[in-house]
Amino acid sequence: MSLRLLILGLIRLHNGMQMVGELKPLPGPNRLKQMPFLVQLTLLIIIVVQVILSSMLQFILMKAIFHQVLLKSLQM
Repeated sequence: MSLRLLILGLIRLHNGMQMVGELKPLPGPNRLKQMPFLVQLTLLIIIVVQVILSSMLQFILMKAIFHQVLLKSLQM
């Protein structure tokens, strides 16, 4: 039960990030109930890895933009 709630929370986070990036939609709660435990666990691992990688990419992009702005301001 708690694994399912954790997955559903991560799916909401993932779907929120999907609007920003190119992440694929994930199954809803009704479909999640029909999945075996190992499939739910695998889905959990995949979602966590996707969220971590997406967050790292956003951080790297923001850092690159900050450095570009800093370089342009120093050149002026």
